[in-house]
Amino acid sequence: MYELGKIFSAVKNGDTVVLEKDKVYDVWQDDCLELTGYFCSNTASVEENPNGYRRVALHLKDKENVTIDGNGATIMIHGIMTPILLDKCKNIVIKNLTIDYARPTMNEYSIDKKDGDRYEITINPEILYEIRDNQIYWQGEKDKNGKPLWETGYKGIDMITLYMHPETAKYEYAHMYDDDCRPSIPTIETVEELGDHRLALTFVNKNAYFPVGAVGQTRCIIRDQLGSFFRDCVNLTLENMTIYCMHGFGLLSQYCDTVTFKNLNCTPKSGRTIASNADFFHFSGCKGLITIDGCRASGAHDDFINVHGTYLRIEKADRENNSLLLLFEHPQSWGFEAFHVGDTVSFVKWDTLIDYAQATVLSAEKVDDKHIRVTLDKALPEMEEGKDVLDNLTWKSELVVTNNWFGPSSGHGFLCSGAGKRVLIENNEFINNVYGVISVACDCNFWFESGRNKEVIFRKNKVVRCGSYETRDEMPVCRVVPNVMSEKSQQYVHGTLVIENNVFLDPPKGYYDFDFNYIEKVIMRNNVFDKTYEIKQRCVGKIKEKGNKIL
Repeated sequence: MYELGKIFSAVKNGDTVVLEKDKVYDVWQDDCLELTGYFCSNTASVEENPNGYRRVALHLKDKENVTIDGNGATIMIHGIMTPILLDKCKNIVIKNLTIDYARPTMNEYSIDKKDGDRYEITINPEILYEIRDNQIYWQGEKDKNGKPLWETGYKGIDMITLYMHPETAKYEYAHMYDDDCRPSIPTIETVEELGDHRLALTFVNKNAYFPVGAVGQTRCIIRDQLGSFFRDCVNLTLENMTIYCMHGFGLLSQYCDTVTFKNLNCTPKSGRTIASNADFFHFSGCKGLITIDGCRASGAHDDFINVHGTYLRIEKADRENNSLLLLFEHPQSWGFEAFHVGDTVSFVKWDTLIDYAQATVLSAEKVDDKHIRVTLDKALPEMEEGKDVLDNLTWKSELVVTNNWFGPSSGHGFLCSGAGKRVLIENNEFINNVYGVISVACDCNFWFESGRNKEVIFRKNKVVRCGSYETRDEMPVCRVVPNVMSEKSQQYVHGTLVIENNVFLDPPKGYYDFDFNYIEKVIMRNNVFDKTYEIKQRCVGKIKEKGNKIL
């Protein structure tokens, strides 16, 4: 067994594990722990990862009161894996540890110059590739038999490309050409190797968009592994850690009770521009207090923070037995235990997102990877089978996000579809978030991320160049956008949003736009703007503005 595997297979309750100071622990995907049955919210589909398969470097299950002190050590990943997986653990601390990939799975290259229809690029020296038949193939490191651990083409159904402009640090999606299904590098006509990771390219489309001076970021969209995965844990703390690379997804906490991330550095390593394929901090169905404090994060192809539950579609009701057959609708969320005995659940109208009845779970049974059957303690209410959904009210959290720095990303600063209790976002700095800093969501027709927020407080933050840019005019700097399908609904989904004592600077399109929908109250007070702002609203009970200044 590999070295880290030996160390952690021997861990007992109450242990403190101290790794060798500043040591690099190399872990290869063909020589690590292989696990199945770990179904992760918002990740791979049934077709992409049918067995919940995870390659893991550090694994603990059913452990309590364990501290892992990295002591400055690094877990160096070779291949693709989920570096840390904690399952049903309690009172766990992981600290002073670095996680990195020897060969990052995001492919980066600078677009150096254009001469006629000929472009020259320089591929990051960490990135491995091969040229075959005038095409680029991105590759992982080689295994013991000399075969790449993984390989992808430069474009295809599972590949996506973004450009980052070093001077402005803005993210921009590549264009789509011909039969592209995703933003992509233009179709290559010829490739010439110039040495030192430099290539000369020509494209089939002579008018293709390929911005000189930008850094291209091409990656596979399949979320087959994660930055790390924490399932059914209680009182988990990660502190003083550096995570340079997350493949597929970020840190996923799923049905955990009380999670603290303190002083984490999730930024690209020197020479790189991207650190995560998707979200950095993702919380699915968690309860208790979630704390994110003193962290730095930048370089993501999605949101920095996403907090939500999961709506399951009521496929069929059995009134005689007070039971429901429930369906995981979204292809990236399935297979996990969404309900437990004793949980309080709510029936939710599919087109208004409004709760109309509650009950307690007497039993919950996994029928198959896409279905759960629950039995409730009350007679079933009238409902629309095949349309209405069930939410879990027990697994809702309080969220506190303080003293963090969130740098450039292509997503939101913060996306919340139902923390349930208070959300406090205070003393943070947000820079170049393409999708804005706040999105208070909720929907049961696309992502199925539940549910309703009582109070969201956005206070004493600094917001710089966030929100819409030239090709994303629909992205306000702050928005409340529950996915209400009924044109006639006049019911509030969310409670109160407070935006106070913040500083907003340098809006990408010359002014700030706020978009508020289906919320009872919005309070905007004592904020400072360097440009004017506009408010769009629909079904808002009250908007109170006081003491805001435009410089």
